[in-house]
Amino acid sequence: MTADHRRAQPAPDYRDMIVNIPACLTMGLADGGPRGLPGCRMDGRLPAACGADGRLSRGAALILADQALARGVYAALDDLSAMMTLDLRLDWHGAMPAAAEVAFGTARAVKEGALCFVEGVLTADGREVASGSARFLVGAMPGGRTTDRPTGSLGLKPSTAADFETLMALKPDGDGWLVMPEPALVGARAVPAYHGGFVAATLDAACARLADGHRAVDFEIRYLRPARADLPMRVAARAVRAGQMASVLEAEARQGETLVATARALFSGVLTEQGEVHRFG
Repeated sequence: MTADHRRAQPAPDYRDMIVNIPACLTMGLADGGPRGLPGCRMDGRLPAACGADGRLSRGAALILADQALARGVYAALDDLSAMMTLDLRLDWHGAMPAAAEVAFGTARAVKEGALCFVEGVLTADGREVASGSARFLVGAMPGGRTTDRPTGSLGLKPSTAADFETLMALKPDGDGWLVMPEPALVGARAVPAYHGGFVAATLDAACARLADGHRAVDFEIRYLRPARADLPMRVAARAVRAGQMASVLEAEARQGETLVATARALFSGVLTEQGEVHRFG
């Protein structure tokens, strides 16, 4: 197999695409990854992007990563095309920091027919805080629509929520939590469907609430169907392994009897503020 090392060219109208996505506007996302990489960034001082402690929220980072990795796919394509996320993974390198500028850049894209695998890095004020990857299906949008993509700026402003948890608004529901319809967190307006990063954020939160104070190490989600933003969504988690040093949790999101996404997360009892980065070669 011959690798294609051509320089990824920025899609000239990607900024116009962001202003058509409610969730991107709600989180204040803008085009441009760190170190000139294709990706997205946001203001880490926005309260809605932070936890109650003022640190970057993993949920906000998941929304940013999903959108930025999609930006990486567009940089590898000759033309803008419809696409949908099949899976998303982030590996957290220590506790989330407080930061002024948060950015995610796509470093590599591998296209195999209609599938595109992308990976990159999340930075906070220039420091690497997570690595991420995703796989996208190119040529189809959530719900199977390939051309039904609304255009025109929405003019939405960044959320004024006190923190990301307030924005999620998870309501206790038996052994799980309920997410009520929220147009501001739509990713695909034609369905309408929740932004994939927001679905991931709710499942991450469900896992964290059962993790007994352990630090998040990694999170992976597989998207099975579009999560409609005009219907309630129920998320629930369960412990697969609960240990003092490490815990593994699984979570799922359902709308009625329909399973829309599954996730698995690893948590560690070792509280690390910042991981040590070793580079080789």
